[in-house]
Amino acid sequence: MSDLLASIELDWVALSRRQPQDVQNHLLYNSLMIALTRFALTDSGWETLAQLALPEVLAQLVMFAQPPKQMFLQPASVKEKGSPAELFLSSFEVVIQLCSAICAKPKWKRLSFKILDVVYSQTELLSQLMRAEIKCRMMDAVVMLVQYIWDSDDATRPVIESNSMLTQLRSLPRVEQRCQNFVKKPFSFVNPTHLAPQFIR
Repeated sequence: MSDLLASIELDWVALSRRQPQDVQNHLLYNSLMIALTRFALTDSGWETLAQLALPEVLAQLVMFAQPPKQMFLQPASVKEKGSPAELFLSSFEVVIQLCSAICAKPKWKRLSFKILDVVYSQTELLSQLMRAEIKCRMMDAVVMLVQYIWDSDDATRPVIESNSMLTQLRSLPRVEQRCQNFVKKPFSFVNPTHLAPQFIR
């Protein structure tokens, strides 16, 4: 499953124009990510994904290698539904949701450095959004994740402190109280609406 995920390629402009092949690839991506997130919330699934080095796969996904130029020329376009920038951002948010699910299990610290690598893989994008002071769910999710790792795993602090982008994320104002302590939410494998409650629209 992780190999299939790694093989998916997307043209974000073509996807925004609803080109059939890109729409199909995007649906495949979303389906795989839902399955992987649910799998990560089970003990045996978590162990399997750790052995498959899933965070490393997420940090190197081809589909996220080149964010749409629109995102840098017009940062506010991330809030335009169906735009290349919005589609890219919402798709990467799903990656952060999966990382959050990984952090819901007791052994998550084994993968904390690799999860930070996933965030670091989008340094240029996240730095641009912070410069433009863009507020969105994906940014909230990333901030929560980095701050949770900082608070809960002391071993990661030197790494976070040594990187200006991670430090900036860690230093941003805390996301509102309803979104804090996200790994303590009642995750459920059976009920999709309880999969990651703080991210349900």
